[in-house]
Amino acid sequence: MKIRTAVTAAAALIWCGALVQIAASQESFPDEPGRDAMMLACTQCHSPGKMILADLTKEDWEFVVYDMIGRGAPVHEEDLADLVKYLQDNFATDK
Repeated sequence: MKIRTAVTAAAALIWCGALVQIAASQESFPDEPGRDAMMLACTQCHSPGKMILADLTKEDWEFVVYDMIGRGAPVHEEDLADLVKYLQDNFATDK
């Protein structure tokens, strides 16, 4: 019985943590050009918090975007410039 209670408590804690992360991520992403491309392409493999916590410069973000496209990230060419600018403007360490 103790194991079942511990597992249930752990599951509830994980669920609450996920809800907090989702809520925080919605507030952390300004509604600007590039946001939708980021949500579509980046969050297929990464949690939204990954962009917030990344310690990357503007140059790093540009490299990462092209690297991820090379790995199969579904970024449309017409969204590329907006996506890079969005990540740089909102998450680069050297704004």
